[in-house]
Parts: sequence; structure tokens; C-alpha cells
Amino acid sequence: MPTGVISPLASERRKEYRVQVRLRGKLHSGGRTIPLEIGDISPSGALVLLKGAPNTGTGGELWIEEYGPIAVEVKHSGSYFCGVAFAEPDRHQHGLTKWLTDERGKKYVFPM
Repeated sequence: MPTGVISPLASERRKEYRVQVRLRGKLHSGGRTIPLEIGDISPSGALVLLKGAPNTGTGGELWIEEYGPIAVEVKHSGSYFCGVAFAEPDRHQHGLTKWLTDERGKKYVFPM
């Protein structure tokens, strides 16, 4: 990642480095398709901003515009957000990092 793009957060729940992003996409889960925005992303998951988040433990597919689909599980859920964990983080870590630092994806990354 470019210098200054990744920074650690102090929260106990978030021990990994996270990147603040503004990505759009959809969450396909339980027969529903929910439009969303991704607020931040880490090597193993993301903070998803959406209305009517699925319940904790629900599986689904996170589709990120210009990137593609990632299988996820909802780890925590609120009225307008949910935290998702990637089902296969090792499979997507390299591809996401490459995409967020190349010309197509870096326009969505913001310093924290």
C-alpha cells in the first residue's frame, strides 16, 4: 500500500490494519440484494454501510463495483452497518491490495 494509506486503529476488535475507502457494491444474502458502501477494509474483512443489515452469522456474497464478488460472513450487525469477515481471506488479500493500489482502485482509498 502507498505510504500513509494504511494505519492501525486502537479498537480491540480491529487488530488488523484497515484502509479507509469509499467503495460501492451490493450484499447478496438470504435472497436479498442490498446496495451498500464500504467504509473501510482490512486483509480479512470490511465495514459495510447499508440499511437493513443481515443478522450476525449470516453468510453471503459481497460484490464490490469494479472488483467483483467475495464470500463473507456477517460478524456484527447494526441498523445501518455490519462488519463482515471474508470467508477465504488469503484468496482475496493479494488481489484486493493490488487493485486498491493500481489506477483502477486507488481513487477509492483515503488516508485515515
